[in-house]
Amino acid sequence: MSRLLVTIETTQLEEVTIERLREHMPAGTDIATTSVSERERKRPMPGLDEHVLEVAVWDESTLDNAVWGDEGHVALQKNAILIIAGSTLPPADKRTDGQRRQLRDAMIFVAHVKDGRHILITDDARGFANHGRRDKLEALGKTKICKSAEVFAMSTADLAALSAPVPG
Repeated sequence: MSRLLVTIETTQLEEVTIERLREHMPAGTDIATTSVSERERKRPMPGLDEHVLEVAVWDESTLDNAVWGDEGHVALQKNAILIIAGSTLPPADKRTDGQRRQLRDAMIFVAHVKDGRHILITDDARGFANHGRRDKLEALGKTKICKSAEVFAMSTADLAALSAPVPG
């Protein structure tokens, strides 16, 4: 088995929960956040120095927190938006706050998948789990999406097993 790679989407998690998640992970787990959630929280996460950089999105990303993507990343982003938002999004100047959040959720997902990470931990059920989104996103990104409570219910061995390649 390879080293477990975990991304924590921090916007809806308190620092104490994030610390508990770090302690619950198998030894050697690589834990990171995304720049999108760092920007939204506007504060660093203690002990989480690694950031998974988002794929740049015009009128949304900051250049110091993003990387250029390729056609595969663009397609992944479009498909993630279709799953999360249920449709394409209007141009940036016409988006509602809710649509901006949906775009940021898709950016978090793409950043996680781009780096080949195994588990995305998020308590944002509206963006990542409700209405069948979790199954569709997991299939799209060949990854696992878990709420923090689900991670705490897993044994260290079960978590470590998630570093095995996802079939498909």
